[in-house]
Amino acid sequence: MSNTANIVLRDENILKTINFYSRTTKLVNSFLKPYYKDTEIEPIVAHEVKALQMLAEYDIAPIVKAYGKGFIEMSYVGEEAKSVSLEQIDHIVSILNKAGIVHNDLVFNDQLRNCTILNGKVYLIDFQLASIGRIPPVEDIREKFWRINYGSDEKQLRKLWLKDHL
Repeated sequence: MSNTANIVLRDENILKTINFYSRTTKLVNSFLKPYYKDTEIEPIVAHEVKALQMLAEYDIAPIVKAYGKGFIEMSYVGEEAKSVSLEQIDHIVSILNKAGIVHNDLVFNDQLRNCTILNGKVYLIDFQLASIGRIPPVEDIREKFWRINYGSDEKQLRKLWLKDHL
């Protein structure tokens, strides 16, 4: 979601600052607000932090170092991955299922997105559109901004992998 945030490498960590002028950010914040009524920070930040904290024990996403109004500082997890193996897909999807998270933004226009690779290990980033437990996907974004195939990270990743390897 490049128009919703600015990403800067700082002291071997990533600093993600939210662009609150973005239409997408405004839409995501308004959608998530009922689920994050009791937080001091913006819903879009609280949502991503929640997903990252839920995945911390599995080492498939950045570790949150600090967060606050409009920012998340997290561990650096490498450069953009161009492809992932079927074994990596199975591993990632099993962890997401165990954690009760559907990422919802791993494949767009038949291109892998929001996956990084560091020392041969695959990580997931950008959980702003994730379904977490009872929080559904941000459906309005799919209709208003682009076509995202919600509901099955595994199906989308396998389809992309098959396209690239047949």
